[in-house]
Amino acid sequence: QTNKQWKAHDNREKAYLSRTIGWSLVYFIFSKKEGAALIGKMLEYMVNHQTDASKGFSAVELYYPGGVKSLEHDWKYWLLQEDQLIGHLIDSQRPAKNQVLQNKKDKLPVGGQ
Repeated sequence: QTNKQWKAHDNREKAYLSRTIGWSLVYFIFSKKEGAALIGKMLEYMVNHQTDASKGFSAVELYYPGGVKSLEHDWKYWLLQEDQLIGHLIDSQRPAKNQVLQNKKDKLPVGGQ
């Protein structure tokens, strides 16, 4: 998409959604071992065909293993894994439920004081 099209998307009710998705996709691709080379090939293809706006799609079809459908599937799966990882990290930082209850009990006044 052109920068003008990105800005038009950004001005809709969910501001910056298209840029956020674009950032997430690039971050996902760079997280792969071959990600930098893959991004490089796609960007080079798009630069060489910049008069045709559809070439971004074509670049993914040509260079991402399995094309656009695979990219979408892999990215969504990666997002789910990242979400679970973040959830796990957050949960691991929380005190155990029994510890929270004990801490609350320790702070209660003794004998109704």
